[in-house]
Amino acid sequence: MPGELFKLIQTPTHNEQGYRERFDTARTLAGVPEGQRDEAIFKLASKLRNADVPQEMAETLVLESARKCNPPFSERVALEKVGRVYNRYVPTVKPEQPKQQAEFRLQFMSMKELLALPPDPTRWLWDQTLPASGASVLVSKPKVGKSTFAANLALAIARGIPFLGRNTQQSPVAYLSLDASLPEMMETFQPFQPRVTDPIFIHAGAAPREAIAEIMQWMRENDARFVIVDTIQRLFRFQNVNDYSEVTNAIEPLTEAAREQKIHVLFLHHAKKEAGDDLDSAIGSTAIRGLAYTYLHMKRLPESERRILKSDQRGGKNIPELAIGFDRATGWFEVRGTMEEAEIEETEPKIIEFLRTQDTPVAERMILGALNIRAMIVSKALRRLFKNNVIERAGKGRKGDPFLYSLSSTLMDDSLNSLPEGGGMGEETPGRELEEGQKGLANNTQMVFPGSREENGKSTEENAKTDTPGRESGPTDEWEEFRR
Repeated sequence: MPGELFKLIQTPTHNEQGYRERFDTARTLAGVPEGQRDEAIFKLASKLRNADVPQEMAETLVLESARKCNPPFSERVALEKVGRVYNRYVPTVKPEQPKQQAEFRLQFMSMKELLALPPDPTRWLWDQTLPASGASVLVSKPKVGKSTFAANLALAIARGIPFLGRNTQQSPVAYLSLDASLPEMMETFQPFQPRVTDPIFIHAGAAPREAIAEIMQWMRENDARFVIVDTIQRLFRFQNVNDYSEVTNAIEPLTEAAREQKIHVLFLHHAKKEAGDDLDSAIGSTAIRGLAYTYLHMKRLPESERRILKSDQRGGKNIPELAIGFDRATGWFEVRGTMEEAEIEETEPKIIEFLRTQDTPVAERMILGALNIRAMIVSKALRRLFKNNVIERAGKGRKGDPFLYSLSSTLMDDSLNSLPEGGGMGEETPGRELEEGQKGLANNTQMVFPGSREENGKSTEENAKTDTPGRESGPTDEWEEFRR
């Protein structure tokens, strides 16, 4: 329940004679003492709305009253009250009728009626991920690519086209870049080939002290439904980001206004340097995660340029740990399989480089000790390399006679600098043992995803099974741009 409504319910509405006390507008405009300011400012805003006073004039009068209070009342909070009152209520005063304040009415709906409701096509701004109203937070360590990811998502929503296999609902987008300049923002958007017709509007630089009211007013005037705040600390200037009350009191007015105005706010935020759990890595109070409908986390694989994205949501469909990268044709982000598949792909060249240094075949435990990578990942990488005839294997794979691995004779030529990627993953399949004759490297395939971003995307789970010809391994020029 909104705090203002709770206070109104608690406040006596009748005097000793049983009549409603008249609101003293002149006294409120002259300023009221501490303990009465919050209620008086709210009632003044409600009365001005009830009288159909233009919102701009109401804001001027309410700010005048706030400044004259003893001590002065927060101008930011006063403007937020005006915004909420003007968004929630409609004037109820008719000529020659007594002024009445808008009333709240509880409306209960039966389960039968609820189940009969048709699906809401406007429920999601980014299908099954970001609701059309509310807030979300994208968390990662610095330099991982939060702003790059947010810029690509902004373009997808501005054009109403799928992003990472999930549909979007078209809307103008506001991007508050509070950490970067306009030239830096242009560098961020440039790889995605923005168009002059894209309805994206960028503010670069510091945010004003009374930014929330300005954001809501701009979004309303431009019929925009998606705003990105980069970063959350730069907007709210927390004195103590670990203080639950301070964080909640600062963020809640914006999230409440966003819900009322059917707007989604995406906050970008930094992760801790060391965090055991990705979903508990946001710097500061747990209030930041608690106020967000969707918690997105992005990280870089160790010793790799690949990014891993995952989500934790109250509704919709969680994004599992997915590897994401750039599509060569469009320059946009695309899904590159699961985190496990990405780890296997990153491990394969490391295994090959280790085997190059060995004069004799080695057991899997020696490879594990040298690479310091999870045993399951090394095991699956070895199976895939063996299946694709990249490595050879001797032994029976049992106690006392383990498998011994060495490079395929074809790969012993040091001039072969690239590793064919891809291939299926699964249990052991027949490969070329040491005693078999020489064979060429098998053709390989690698999982990629639909290049056209104009068609409706499939779910990430479906996309993760698509196979097309492979690509070279290692960082690409696009990843260089991503990293920068």
